Amino acid sequence: SALTVGWLPLADAPALHRDVAALARPLGCRQVQLSHHLCHDADDLIGDPARAARARETVAAYRAAGQSVWCWTHEVRLPPAACVRAGRLDFDDPALWSALEAKYARFFTTVLPGIDGLVLTFAETDFPVYQDGQVDGGGTPAQRTARLANALQAICRRHGKRLAIRDFVYRRSEIEAMAEALAACDDDIVIMSKCVPHDWHPFYPVNPLLGRTGHKEQWIEFDFGHEYEGQHLYPYAEVEANLERLRHAYACGVKTVLVRLDRAVRFLGRSALHAPWGRLELLTVQRFAADPRVEAEAIWNEWERTQFPGARRLVEDATKAVQLMLFPHEFWYADHSRLPTWDYAATHLVDGNADRLPVWTGHALHREREWLFRTMPAAWRDELEREAAQALALVQACRRRLEAAPSDAAAPWQDGLRQLELWMDLFARHRRAYFLIEYARRHAHGAQADEIAAAIDDLASACALAEPELASAMLEHEPATANFARVIDSLRRASPLAPASPMPT
Repeated sequence: SALTVGWLPLADAPALHRDVAALARPLGCRQVQLSHHLCHDADDLIGDPARAARARETVAAYRAAGQSVWCWTHEVRLPPAACVRAGRLDFDDPALWSALEAKYARFFTTVLPGIDGLVLTFAETDFPVYQDGQVDGGGTPAQRTARLANALQAICRRHGKRLAIRDFVYRRSEIEAMAEALAACDDDIVIMSKCVPHDWHPFYPVNPLLGRTGHKEQWIEFDFGHEYEGQHLYPYAEVEANLERLRHAYACGVKTVLVRLDRAVRFLGRSALHAPWGRLELLTVQRFAADPRVEAEAIWNEWERTQFPGARRLVEDATKAVQLMLFPHEFWYADHSRLPTWDYAATHLVDGNADRLPVWTGHALHREREWLFRTMPAAWRDELEREAAQALALVQACRRRLEAAPSDAAAPWQDGLRQLELWMDLFARHRRAYFLIEYARRHAHGAQADEIAAAIDDLASACALAEPELASAMLEHEPATANFARVIDSLRRASPLAPASPMPT
């Protein structure tokens, strides 16, 4: 095999792990990583003996299934209180370093001794050392990042473990400091990079840190749990785009591909392993790992033979519909596959806590679209309406393809297609209300109050009607419908014109 394939099952669910252990090796997987709900930080297991015991059983099962096993952690997390003054971490305090030494000595010897390696992330933790915001001392962000990585590498080496570090950041300005930090890291440290530069977004460019690790081994991570594209509630799969990213990574010297299988929510039988379209993406990686010259057509044909004639076109149409609807003109809009509140959409289409599409791509077209979202001329609002209509037409085409399929082959698809129809309809109505509000907020003579109120009422009614069918699904940490009331309320409050009216029951 040209590449090693690893899987990341994110949910803490025995049923998921049984299936992963049984199917990993037959489907070409050789490594499993414990992360998210299994172990986000080493402290999750250190502070919870029952959870740690479960994790040890999970590691043993994967090792028995012939897998190497790695575990995630995030640092700096829960440092000694004496190292923190006025909310800021003293990076040079010796107590910090002795505490890290003790923490991981305990982790490797008694908490989770069976793992092969540790995967360290610097973001999304108590004190991100790659930023200046909450940390004093230690030199530049790059110097702190490298020092922390090298310290953990020394601890790992003493205990016979390997270390991988994730180069995950939120802003383009942080990329060069991270590259500088990677260069100063021990060459035995593995660099684990997302295929994209920030979060999972189908229109982001390739991660600029791919191929920039010197002599260090580099791994690439993909999200086949589709955190932002439906979380396997409905069909979504990319073959050509994934092959393009894989080819780029391979040309950069990457020899290990890691794929997330699910989203860290309560496992209800939905993952890349359990959906026909998810198996398509796993097959893409499996075939590429065996032969990097493999063509998309061969993968599609092999997979479609296990489904029904027309399954390929259904997946292509569904995927296009989801991208058009959840990423208006390629921009970030949906809240982790949920309907967004007004403020979530407003801070993710432009601005917010991370750099957005135009900053990452530098494309003039994306800069122009950002300006259109900021100014919302009438023609742009109309164009966004047309885009949503195009997505709905593709969903109707998916229904026709499924109705033409043999009933036994179509059965596993019925629920997914129904979810697609319901969610795309709700998103279309949400977009209509949201962009009418945005137009009115920018133009004194814009949308009329009754038009906005009607659009919000229409969405509220559709949510109420769809709720019984959607109630059993999960998105993020709660039932998929749990935020409907929050969303409707946020739109009513954001409208500069719409009179307040209660949500229909």
